[in-house]
Amino acid sequence: MTQPTPAFQSVPDRSRYVLDLDGRVIGKALYGDEGATRTFVHTEVDAEFTGHGLATSLIAQAVADSRAAGKTVQATCPLVAAYLEKNPA
Repeated sequence: MTQPTPAFQSVPDRSRYVLDLDGRVIGKALYGDEGATRTFVHTEVDAEFTGHGLATSLIAQAVADSRAAGKTVQATCPLVAAYLEKNPA
């Protein structure tokens, strides 16, 4: 059986991106903006959904959306930092 695909959503009023599965937030990437710089500070996916690449997918989409908005992306979150190292601008 295949896993359902969660929807990626930007929630700018809460400074986060989320993965939504049937109305339930199962993953989030939190950030802070300072001018043109967006710093990702924390990323998590619910334990029951780990091991399916959802954190990487969430980060990839969040970084792409941030860059499309003209933001320079930085990270204190280790997951996002590792992603940026492997996928420089």
